[in-house]
Parts: sequence; structure tokens; C-alpha cells
Amino acid sequence: MSNIHRLSDLPPRGHENRRGRTGSAGEPGLNLRFVDLFFPGITLKHSIIWISLVQFIVYIASCICGSYALSPYISTLIKFQASVPYLVKEGQVWRILISLFLHASIWHIIFNVIFQIRLSLSCETNYGRILNFVIYFLSGLIGNIFSVAIRSSCIVAVGASTSGFGLIGAQLAELILFWHIIQNKEQVVINILLFGVLMILITWGNPSSAIDHWGHIGGFVSGICLGIISNIKSESKPKWYKISFGLSILLTLSFVLGPVIRIWAFNLTPCPVSQ
Repeated sequence: MSNIHRLSDLPPRGHENRRGRTGSAGEPGLNLRFVDLFFPGITLKHSIIWISLVQFIVYIASCICGSYALSPYISTLIKFQASVPYLVKEGQVWRILISLFLHASIWHIIFNVIFQIRLSLSCETNYGRILNFVIYFLSGLIGNIFSVAIRSSCIVAVGASTSGFGLIGAQLAELILFWHIIQNKEQVVINILLFGVLMILITWGNPSSAIDHWGHIGGFVSGICLGIISNIKSESKPKWYKISFGLSILLTLSFVLGPVIRIWAFNLTPCPVSQ
């Protein structure tokens, strides 16, 4: 992923000292690994590694239980608790969480895992391990709830991309909040534009593809809000931070309560899978 997620131009704000980076090239103690070229500083201490491992284990299990060309059958995904709006309305709310660990194909899980590891490393650098963990799962849950409330009651959705877009939103929140102290703004803008074009091509380039756009939107917006909220103790906040903090609280609540009311206050068309 683009290095716009690393915010290395920012001066220390209290939590940036967690980077733990070794010296630059030529300095003593540098031990550059091949994996660092793609995932700088990655270690087994990063929670996203274990989350991704669980997702791979679940994917393999779903393929064993019923699949074609390394793509689990829809019926298999439903048995593994994929997100189905009508079933969620019937009380199976755990599907909103468990669907984050399910994937529809080998390419689906490979892309999502690479995507989320790269983003999570940057996000953990800026927010810390606990907040990164919270943002990952909370934005994923909110994105899934938002999607359940909008998409057809019989559409099955799986994947961790709602959480991935939440991490993008959290990183964007940092850029917005601390733009006034970022150096090399021109390079950051170029990186943002290139990254934005890439994500648009990947997620919207094929209208016929089975992509949960509503889930991505919900995860992205909630990620921005959670990123703003999480910076409450950071130094060098802009003067308008209190306004953005209040708006983020309201927007997050609306992205949760609105879909909840939509799901349980209105009737959804029954699905054959519910029989």
C-alpha cells in the first residue's frame, strides 16, 4: 500500500515513540528482511497477524466442508455464519461479526489479508495496539450493520474489507487532523490521489462484481469518525477538533442506531435460506 499511511513526517505526539524502527540504511543494527519491503516492521506481536491467521484457518475449513475451485459454496458460507440480512433480523446477530472471518475465494482472502496487514501496521504505529484492534473490529461491525440494513434481505456477504476500509478512514482522519504540521504536503497529496484511484478501480471498476459497496462505505465513514475520536488526547490538534469530535460521535451513533432501527422495525422479505 502507499506510504501515505505512515505519517512519518509528523513530530512526536506522545505515542509515535512506539515505532521502534531500526536506524536508516547504513546505520548500525539495521537488519532488513525481505518481508520488510512489503510490510515494514512486521512481527508476531502485531495482532493483525493472528487475526489473519484465524481468517485463513476458517477459509480452509470452509473449503473442506464444501467448495468449488477453492471458492466455498454459498450454502457452506451460510452454515459458517455469513452475514444474511434476513437471518440477522431473526436474531442471529453474531453473523455480523463472524462474517469478518469468512471469505468467498482464494483471491478474496489473499487481497484482504495483504490489504489489512499493510494498513494495520501503519494504523498501529499511529494509534497503538489496543486502539488499532478496536478500530479494526468496530469499523468492520458498523460497516456490516450498515450493509445489512440496505442490501437485499437474501444477499450473502463475507469478508474483512469493511474493517480494511475502516483502517483507511482512521488513517485519513490523522491526515485531516494533523495536516497543518505535515511536511512534504505535495508528495502526500500525490500519494492520496494514486491510492484513491487504485481503490476506486479495485472496488468500483467492475459493476457486475459481487462487492459489498455499502459495507465499504459504512466501514470507511466509521473509521474516519473513530480515528478522530481516538485522537482526543493527542497534542497539536487543530482548533476545530472539538467540533469534529462531537460530529464524529453523532455520525457514529447514527450509523449504528439508524441501521438497527431499519433492520428490526421494518419487515424484510423472507429468504429460502431461513427455512
